[in-house]
Amino acid sequence: MARGFTITKAGKKLLAKLVATKEELSITRVMVGKGEVQQGQIPEQFTDLIEPVAQATSTIPVVKNGVISFIVEYRNDLNGGLQEGFWLKEFGVFAQDGEKEILLYYASLGEYPQYIEVYENGKVNVKKYPVSIVVTDDIKVTIAYAALAFVTEERMKEFVEIEALPYLEDVLAESENEQTEGIQPGFMITVKGRRLLAKLVAGEQLEITRIMVGSGNLGEESPAYFDDLIQPVAQATSTEPITEDNVVSFVVEYRSDLNGGLPQSFWINEFGVFARDGEEEILLYYATLGDFPQYVMAYKNNGAIDVRRYPVSIMVSDTVKVVLAYPALSFMTAEEVRRFLTINLLPEFLLDMEKKIQKHNEDENAHPKLKTLLDADLKARIERLENALFYDIKENPFLVTFETLNGIVLTKGVWNKSKKRLEC
Repeated sequence: MARGFTITKAGKKLLAKLVATKEELSITRVMVGKGEVQQGQIPEQFTDLIEPVAQATSTIPVVKNGVISFIVEYRNDLNGGLQEGFWLKEFGVFAQDGEKEILLYYASLGEYPQYIEVYENGKVNVKKYPVSIVVTDDIKVTIAYAALAFVTEERMKEFVEIEALPYLEDVLAESENEQTEGIQPGFMITVKGRRLLAKLVAGEQLEITRIMVGSGNLGEESPAYFDDLIQPVAQATSTEPITEDNVVSFVVEYRSDLNGGLPQSFWINEFGVFARDGEEEILLYYATLGDFPQYVMAYKNNGAIDVRRYPVSIMVSDTVKVVLAYPALSFMTAEEVRRFLTINLLPEFLLDMEKKIQKHNEDENAHPKLKTLLDADLKARIERLENALFYDIKENPFLVTFETLNGIVLTKGVWNKSKKRLEC
């Protein structure tokens, strides 16, 4: 079969039903396989891949102009790491149809399969395949798995413009009906924050100056224009920021033992991330917990520590360095420590070690003691060869070294310990 794709019969029926009922399309999983479509087989009638191998992932689907678009991605580091290499020849997208799962979309790579290597030594093999499915703008699409695909800056911008910003606008609009509908948790990069991020170019750094938590409740006002929290209470801390795939990620943490201990309990309703913009400090990122505030108990000496954590992701350029103007005092899990060491410290350590090894290899005076021992031993052996060749000493040749003076009484001369010889 030539390279191509098809929406299955079951998939077409599901899409038609969703258009009529206005229900959401739930994509349950994405699979890759090594099966080949044979003559006489009709992919439109498939219910599974021909020879499935592993589960893949994807970007978050975006609906625009009546088309669902997302990128299927398979990496050999997924699902614990690929144990055996294979030729990727097919992939499929599965969806929920009532109580059953169906194959919605089938694709064959035809005569252009791609080989996936075993995952070892940290080498990640990545394959990406764009998917577009014609539907209607009214259909909402969700995924029942984690969207773990690497995402480009362009793709992230598209997602933010089409999905995230309208979502935030809806959150703010719902705040007008707060008493009846409530406020949902949400976040926003402020107008000043967006201007700062747009200004940062290669080589510049984003300096995060502080993090604050507060008890303010978001009303009808837009957080986009906030300069501070509504009701700030205390300074928080965070993990060290990690920049990967154009996204700065860190975990905001507030603990009741910080800053000398929390004297009075309160409800955390909001938090904010502040940054340096020239001579000015601005509110870069504002988050509200909406109808799900979290109560923090006052800290008593030698008492229990109340800990609250909130993940933060901010899109930047990989060339922008992120620094903290405060100590990163957040507790870290073993997984966070491993990730931080792998991404931040390991490359620097390997580079430093490479430089030191190169410098060592170029140093003529490296290992002086070893060089002295080798020189003395070689000299003695050369002298034995000279005696045999030029002085016709062939009977009972022997080699005497003076590594120690055990069993020897020195009556004249000096023992040169480093060169293992007697000098007169």
